[in-house]
Amino acid sequence: MEEFVTAISLLYSIHINGIVSLKPQKVWRVIADEGFFILKLLPYPKEETGFITDAMAYLAERGFHRYNEIVPTKENTPCGAYGNSFTLLTQELYGRTPSFRLEDDVAAVAACLSDLHQAAAGFFPKHDFAERIKWGKMIATLHSGKDDLQGFAATVAKKAEKDDFDEAFLSYCAFYIRQAEEAVAALASFYPSLSSRKEKKGGFCHHDPAHHNFFINEQKEQKNVFVFDFDYAIADLRAHDVAALLLKILKTNHWDTRLAQKAFAVYHGSFPLEREETRFIELLIKYPYDFRHAAFARYTEKNDSTRIAKKLPRLTREADRREKALLALNQYFAEES
Repeated sequence: MEEFVTAISLLYSIHINGIVSLKPQKVWRVIADEGFFILKLLPYPKEETGFITDAMAYLAERGFHRYNEIVPTKENTPCGAYGNSFTLLTQELYGRTPSFRLEDDVAAVAACLSDLHQAAAGFFPKHDFAERIKWGKMIATLHSGKDDLQGFAATVAKKAEKDDFDEAFLSYCAFYIRQAEEAVAALASFYPSLSSRKEKKGGFCHHDPAHHNFFINEQKEQKNVFVFDFDYAIADLRAHDVAALLLKILKTNHWDTRLAQKAFAVYHGSFPLEREETRFIELLIKYPYDFRHAAFARYTEKNDSTRIAKKLPRLTREADRREKALLALNQYFAEES
């Protein structure tokens, strides 16, 4: 650890008193005379790391500061080098993790995401890393997931002995494959032109708007929401983030739509979405991501963990609630757009 501390001290203009591991070999808390910081080792290649830091720096340039801003190296670069990784030092954020079961928290996170997207508008990366440029690629991604489900179904059907996971998968796979096909077909009618138009204007998505990537700092009855962890940032429709946020809220609340509708109303009221963007959100929520993920984990990754074993039966138990929620959301979006 002493060697590591020395190496980091040589990279940054801070006076380090100690470093505490938060995630082994990945994330540390840095205690310095100048304050507290978070240090990450990014295992990505140079151009991909550059995309991430380009996106983060762009927010500050646009006046958005409610995120973990980068602390530059002594050489005034966003990252340093350590071994085969890049170092990313950022300001430590303080606050509590929001709950997607609380209306005020949901509204505050939706407002923060809207502010982030407004700041991210017009972003064109200096480091044009192809795998982070997702404009126009959603149909191919969803089509691939649908093909996975069909392949799994053919393989499982041939198994002489089927366990409970297999039986649950076979009981619902035809239904979810049909939903995936419907989502892909509907997207084909408008998504290519929508994505092409938005690509010309630029922008990026956080790509992981989970509750654990936000902090709420409450001071004098005012909620200041901060967002962090841009490791998965991509150039794509902002509606991608909105769909992900709504889906996480829906699942947290077992497909009760009230708080998802609240989040949409707050976001849409601050940064209005076009009808085609809203339709994109509907179809991404409809697509059976979780069902495909559980099947992929079991049949491709050979993950036999208890968590995966329980996930698919839980999804099938919630299937009816999910369908009712999708219908309610479609009606709500049609009224609000």
